[in-house]
Amino acid sequence: MADTTVLFVCVSNAGKSVMAAGLMRHAASPNIRITSAGTHAKTAVNQLSAQALAEIGVDISGHQPVQLILNKAMSLVVITAAGPPPAPLPRTSRANGHAGRTLLGRPS
Repeated sequence: MADTTVLFVCVSNAGKSVMAAGLMRHAASPNIRITSAGTHAKTAVNQLSAQALAEIGVDISGHQPVQLILNKAMSLVVITAAGPPPAPLPRTSRANGHAGRTLLGRPS
């Protein structure tokens, strides 16, 4: 069972958040659950994003974008937003003292 859950969020859940989740899955320990979602999810992963990560051995080509559901996100330990969020993201909190919300600027 995962000790920590990390949610990466971007608008479409087809590029930035999927890439971030893929990279973290590639490098993280197995006790971390890594997921991603979009505030306005598209229908397929961005092919350029998939190609870029494939060059370093990370496969995100099978990803299906997921719509962010805020009430589910509230129970998470860490929410990381890639790019400017179109709406405020919740600050998460947990009894174990771990809490966080990180907003990342656009990487391009």
